[in-house]
Amino acid sequence: GLLMLGAVGAAYEIMQGGTNTSAKAVVQDEGNFVLAKMRYALGSASSINVPTADTLIVTRYGSPSAHLTLDGDAVTMSDDGGSTFHTLTTSNVTVADLKFKFIPASGGAPEGVIATTTINGLDFVLTAYVRN
Repeated sequence: GLLMLGAVGAAYEIMQGGTNTSAKAVVQDEGNFVLAKMRYALGSASSINVPTADTLIVTRYGSPSAHLTLDGDAVTMSDDGGSTFHTLTTSNVTVADLKFKFIPASGGAPEGVIATTTINGLDFVLTAYVRN
């Protein structure tokens, strides 16, 4: 009886560990997706604007501007100049923070941005520069 109880307890712990690992993988996937969308928006940037700490506007060559912002507990993006926004994160995660810091052009280096977001307590950071 005692041996069986120990085996059931061990199996439960293993299953819980698998659940925690799966949850962390979901958060990592969501964070990586948000960073990939930011890289996509910045890939054809001609200029960057950070009107508020949680909003990034990317003026792009040959395409409407891209807008990224925090809407409640989700990251949203517009790819059509700010008319239509789509949620980048799912209801499986909560975005606690999204911040953009403008890096001005200096000494021949182009302007850029540092983007940080916190998703389910995990921090994600991206630094990108405008390529001329």
